[in-house]
Amino acid sequence: MGRTLWPVTAPAPPAPPDDDLDTEASTDEVEPAGWTTSSLFAAAVLGVLLAVVVALGVRYVTAPKADSVDVGFLQDMTYHHDQAVEIASIAAENGTDQEVRSFARETLVYQRYELGYMSALLEQWGFDAGDTDRTAMKWMGMSSRLGDMPGMQPDADVAAARTVTGPAADASFLKMMTAHHRGGLHMAEYAAERAKDPRVRDLARRMAEQQASEIDDLKFAAQRLGVTL
Repeated sequence: MGRTLWPVTAPAPPAPPDDDLDTEASTDEVEPAGWTTSSLFAAAVLGVLLAVVVALGVRYVTAPKADSVDVGFLQDMTYHHDQAVEIASIAAENGTDQEVRSFARETLVYQRYELGYMSALLEQWGFDAGDTDRTAMKWMGMSSRLGDMPGMQPDADVAAARTVTGPAADASFLKMMTAHHRGGLHMAEYAAERAKDPRVRDLARRMAEQQASEIDDLKFAAQRLGVTL
């Protein structure tokens, strides 16, 4: 279930030329052919400005609207991820199977990272995670309550998971997280195709790929432990 984090800001600029090359061969200062000191300085300044612009994530003059796929996906997936983190926290504490505990810890690390990334994008556009009593999923044309979004687990099931330990906790995690990921996968695939901001499309695409892979991993673990999903 290993995954690769992607940077929130722009990649670092290319490394400068190696100053150690043949430094003892000559003590004379030699300028590259066709470049003057002033042009090199101007190019450096331009590169820094470009890096700053990209790092700030400037993509559009106008931020997406509140009812857009971009904003709706980030707000609803934030709520979705919050429950996944809760479920994973329980398994990391109460589970006993080492592979299951590893899955839970990975979920905690990566979904918390994604929560931070989504929060940063929303804040850049002047939004927050939204009211918890709002109507969700309008951006997909399937309005529902937040707790009824695809993959969301009943509060009673999550509460019950806190009361069990050992193999029962492992089984509870495998069942709930598999169903949770299936719902998240559905949402991510939709946003990957329809979001306007390329950062949101890329985030959604990565989520879809990762959660599809994790569903397979969870299925294999369930088969090994004799858990019926």
